Amino acid sequence: MTTLVVGANGATGQLLVGQILERGERVRIIARSKKAIPKEIANHKNLSIIQASVLDLTDEYAADYLRTQIGQDDGAIERAVVRPDTLIDEAETTEFTVHPSPIRSAIFDAGVTSQINVGCFMADLICSDDSWGKWKGKMPVIYNRDG
Repeated sequence: MTTLVVGANGATGQLLVGQILERGERVRIIARSKKAIPKEIANHKNLSIIQASVLDLTDEYAADYLRTQIGQDDGAIERAVVRPDTLIDEAETTEFTVHPSPIRSAIFDAGVTSQINVGCFMADLICSDDSWGKWKGKMPVIYNRDG
């Protein structure tokens, strides 16, 4: 299996790609610029890069299209849409929780989610049949575990 990652130039995208490659999986990325991909990722034997822009669709429109037009049971496309709360930058993964829908108010009680935890969870979805089976076709929300 090869995993396609769109948005690999971003901070979370780069962390996700690194996590997947560390697990020995093959990855194809769509990136606006090859120069923005760290060398240790760009030169990995299991990575192929397509230089292109997919900025014509906003993240919200793309997720809504998958939800309403593709649906959960499309035979050719399997997907999960991970919805983190306020993103923060952390160097290491920490404990996090995943929920079927938000458990906090994004306006009045926003939670935080580190980009590296988002990458870790997405890599789990890709590499773990159990995790994929639980979240396939869904839109899970991820939060860092409160300390």
